Amino acid sequence: MWKKLIKYVLFTCLVVPVLFGAFRGIDGHAAGEEVEIVLHKRILRDADLEQFDPHQNDGLEASQEADILSKTTSLDGAIFDVYDVTKLYQESKLEANDFLDQVNEMSCQFAIDYLQQHQYKPMLKGLKTASDTGDNGILRVNVPKYNQELQTYAVYLIVETGIDPATGITADLERARPFAVMLPVMDPMTGDELSTIHVYPKNLSYLRNPYFYKLGKKTDGSEVPLNGAVFVLYRYDEEGNKEYLHMDSTTDLKNKWVTSTDPVNDTNISRYTSNQDGLVEMKNHYLPSGTYYFEEIKGVEGYEISTEAKKIPVVIPESPRNENNELQHILVNGQAMEEDESGQITEDARKKKEPRVYNPEKEKDKEKEILPKTSGGNNPANPIQQAASKVLPQTGEQLLNYLIILGCLFVAGSLWYWNKRRVE
Repeated sequence: MWKKLIKYVLFTCLVVPVLFGAFRGIDGHAAGEEVEIVLHKRILRDADLEQFDPHQNDGLEASQEADILSKTTSLDGAIFDVYDVTKLYQESKLEANDFLDQVNEMSCQFAIDYLQQHQYKPMLKGLKTASDTGDNGILRVNVPKYNQELQTYAVYLIVETGIDPATGITADLERARPFAVMLPVMDPMTGDELSTIHVYPKNLSYLRNPYFYKLGKKTDGSEVPLNGAVFVLYRYDEEGNKEYLHMDSTTDLKNKWVTSTDPVNDTNISRYTSNQDGLVEMKNHYLPSGTYYFEEIKGVEGYEISTEAKKIPVVIPESPRNENNELQHILVNGQAMEEDESGQITEDARKKKEPRVYNPEKEKDKEKEILPKTSGGNNPANPIQQAASKVLPQTGEQLLNYLIILGCLFVAGSLWYWNKRRVE
């Protein structure tokens, strides 16, 4: 079901099945005639795909209420190459829909490799989406309406080649597809040929929200979930500076990172607290691929904050799936983090409480077990005082006891001496 849904979305959104007319000869049309392709680059979190209604590209500008705008985010910095593939289309001998089906089966990287092998070079290279008249993620491309060499309407293939690293977003280019624009594109309402063609290519952003379980290791070897342990998340920038995740939620698929000299008390830093099951879960924040670290800043009474709890590595792989289309796990503290296709914690992971990070139970104070306590409190007596008390007189009750003993000894001595004298 999931694979069918992905294929449907890719076909309707990424391949751009725009309405097109039958191929005709130029018939004396001016060689300089052009059409404008307005590319609206949209990006959708892969976990939100099930709630997304795919957009049917028809060459017209989409309504603001459409899911392609209301449930996606514009993306500046997406990079594209444009190829004229009119000759490739003619040589394929395929009907238009069959040609589009073949394009649908390609990944962007496969399309690039295939075109290079067949000596096709991009007519426009390294074009980048940017802000345009109040809207973001826009790329405007003017291309010839006709292929002069073949005397026919042109066919173009637009291929995404990457995303500017400065965007801070990781997109899943493995599931992004090239898209074809076959001229002429006709207005579905009036039947007129469009001179400005709006297309909405979309790919899936690769954002994840890691979790783990915080457990206490008792001195008898048993384990208990710890409720109330507090964590922050940090990373290192390209210069090696430590940056903490800001408390503001992820917006436009981006996060805000800040430096801090006092992360324990800095209220600008996002905090994550373990619940009654020991679960520490990120909410309102999603992370692109990379390496991050959880740091425990507040422990649970009776348990020490372990060294590993101060730097818990979180490794998010570059792609959500491997070459066999299997979901790749996030590693937290070196352990695989299990989640389902929608990014939710699996029931099995909840039962196993994995991945996990331990805090050891604090050992009891050995002095409290060995040394006697003073009469006035819970603190053990000072060893020097204990030794002195054996030879030095004390005041109060203890002094009285000594006087009684001395008196008894004096009486006993006197009686012994008197009896001795009488016998003599």
